[in-house]
Amino acid sequence: MLATLVKEELLSKGRTYLQVFAILAATGLGASGIGAVPTLLGADVLATFTFVAAVVAFLVAVPIVAVNELIDYWQSMYGQRGYLTMTVPARGREVFGAKVVFSLAATLLSVVFAALGLSATVMASAWLRGVEVASLVAPLREMAEYLGAGFVWGLATFLVLQLLSWIVIIEAVMSIGAQARWNRMGAGAPVIGVFAVYLIGQVLTVLAIILVPVGLDLTNHQIVWEGSLPSMMATWGSGEDPSVLGLGFLPVPLVLAGVLAWRAVPAIERHTSLR
Repeated sequence: MLATLVKEELLSKGRTYLQVFAILAATGLGASGIGAVPTLLGADVLATFTFVAAVVAFLVAVPIVAVNELIDYWQSMYGQRGYLTMTVPARGREVFGAKVVFSLAATLLSVVFAALGLSATVMASAWLRGVEVASLVAPLREMAEYLGAGFVWGLATFLVLQLLSWIVIIEAVMSIGAQARWNRMGAGAPVIGVFAVYLIGQVLTVLAIILVPVGLDLTNHQIVWEGSLPSMMATWGSGEDPSVLGLGFLPVPLVLAGVLAWRAVPAIERHTSLR
């Protein structure tokens, strides 16, 4: 049943997303093409403007897809379409799982689309200017060499997982907030819930950075088996910055997403209340 429900999500929204990607790709590539004229004429301001426009055209795919998935989740589960969704002969966990899986897949696809589009834009800009791509990304390469390739890839992975985790968190909070006791608040319940989860996440992040015994030594960029607390105590009152950044915060969004998804299932199956 889960595969069938995911397929239904794909059939209902797949074509729309393909159209969105096609429009954004045409816009980004078109901006790059138009930018060829000011680049060849030496009009750096206009060339920079078209380059930025192309970059934005590709990057905006991520918020478009993510926000649309969250809106669609609310409308299809607790809006007018929710009555139809609740008549589907499937368990609440299967409906929730299908929607979350599709939301994660669509959002991840938008990230890949943005990355490929950004790469294409940079290569096109380098070709038009008659320079090598390496020269355009030299600042990024230098930063990667300073921080270490592993750290850069780890940071990129963390940012993607953070985005995906919050998709799960917000959709789970929507379902938890749609229970009968909070139903009278309408969309206000999940808004308050997301804000509360954010605050809880910030507290857990700070505690994890300080207390969890795994961190990054900022001096030699190596993993060490201690959090920030020992370094903070050692530099207390000296005016120096701690030399260890605790990495215990990395799994916090994943843990929150897992716990809230676990609580969302019984909320859907036993306590859903449609207005």
